[in-house]
Amino acid sequence: MRRKKIRGIKRITALMLLMLLSICGCSKTAGQIKKQKEETVIKVGVAGIAASDSALQRVNEKLGDLSRQKYGFRIELLRDDTSAGKDFAFYTDAAEGVDIKGFYYAEFKKYAEKGMLLDMAPYLDKYGSELKRVLEDKAEIEKSLSGHIYGIPKTYSDTNYVGVLFNNEYVRKYQMDLSKVKKIEDMEPLLETIRKNEPDIIPWAKVKTGPIAIARNPIGDLLDDMLCMVDYEDDTLQVKNMYETEKYEERVRMIQRWYQKGYLQKDILTSGEYGQALLKEGMAFSTETVVRPDEREYLENMSGDKVAYAVFDQKPLIDTECDWVYVWCIARNCTYPKEAVQALNAIYEDQDILTTILYGLEGADYVERGDGHLENPPETEENDDSYQLYYKWMFNRLNAKLWVGVDENVKEEMEEMKQDAIVSPAYGFWFDASKVSVDLVKIQNVINKYKDKLNCGVCDVDQVLPQFRKELRQAGSEQLVKEVQQQVDEWKAAQEGIVP
Repeated sequence: MRRKKIRGIKRITALMLLMLLSICGCSKTAGQIKKQKEETVIKVGVAGIAASDSALQRVNEKLGDLSRQKYGFRIELLRDDTSAGKDFAFYTDAAEGVDIKGFYYAEFKKYAEKGMLLDMAPYLDKYGSELKRVLEDKAEIEKSLSGHIYGIPKTYSDTNYVGVLFNNEYVRKYQMDLSKVKKIEDMEPLLETIRKNEPDIIPWAKVKTGPIAIARNPIGDLLDDMLCMVDYEDDTLQVKNMYETEKYEERVRMIQRWYQKGYLQKDILTSGEYGQALLKEGMAFSTETVVRPDEREYLENMSGDKVAYAVFDQKPLIDTECDWVYVWCIARNCTYPKEAVQALNAIYEDQDILTTILYGLEGADYVERGDGHLENPPETEENDDSYQLYYKWMFNRLNAKLWVGVDENVKEEMEEMKQDAIVSPAYGFWFDASKVSVDLVKIQNVINKYKDKLNCGVCDVDQVLPQFRKELRQAGSEQLVKEVQQQVDEWKAAQEGIVP
């Protein structure tokens, strides 16, 4: 009897154990199935999104559906200026941070050297055909990063004609002949007209938010982001201290004159307003602008006859920095690296994906005309629930559907502009800070002390510029020029196949 009882207990125990194992196994299988059903989401941090939360959600739903149908995963946009958008995956848990994000070159280089970015090289052959094509059209990256592909520069380099954007109301009012504006100095008579007749209008609004009155007319190709430059058309590659050149002195004297005459904002050192925004709001008469076929045609359509252009008699300039000014990257510890590369490639080339990112949702944010161009939807009532992306320049807008007013041959126009450009004789050169003996921090501190005041015209050039130059020499500027010259000479010899 006792043996039967023990055998019964053993059977019950075995049965319970079997049931427990079965439950555990089912639970594991269910978990695996659930994981398989979860959709892969590639998060992209984007700057310049101006949209309500509901508008962004609407665009993300469309974008996600498109990318899932085409590639098997969802692409989702996050505002770059929010905590979520700033949490690039290497900052936080990979599942929480964005996978793809763009950086200006200096920041990109810092993260690449720290091993925080995904090396895309193993994925490009299979998943990044357009990314490879873009890279082939750029100057080679500097040696410290060569052998890896930690980022892809934006498609079109920062190459453009330079000019001025005007509030056309005042151009018409004072019958201004903009054809006479061939260079920055030609602006003075127009600015004086506005100062005398329109006391509440800023004659010249700085284009950027930083402390610099003239930002888009470079004095030379700055090689070290500090003071060492070469002239764009000097094939001798003579390195100079930019702050010692006559061109720089002429520039800061003109800016000082503009400030003293009231052509510039009184608070130019601290103002955080964009010139184009002030002009649009009717608070400014003119500001610097880049003049590229795609951007000009788009802006003219959006602004109508409210704006006018003057294009300087100066060819576009191309240097190494133009190619690498803005770089798109993937976090090294992103959860789905293959899909992230595929998503980035789609962002560069896929027309539907690009059109959605740039312009939003058809019907709500734009309508497509019979000729295939896009335009604003009919304004039947005021709509605060629209989607807008201000920084379209970060993307290849020419691979998206074209906005009304943009020429169908705009790609050819862009290529013609590139062919017309002056290529810096130092194109392809990268400065190597590790090879100089000078204390760069000391030099940078001197530059920080004086540069902004000189660039905004708020100081006496006669007194400040000589002192600035003196302190730069004391900090080692002359030695820095010599050492950068040596690097340039070695680079040039290597380009020409000369063995030192």
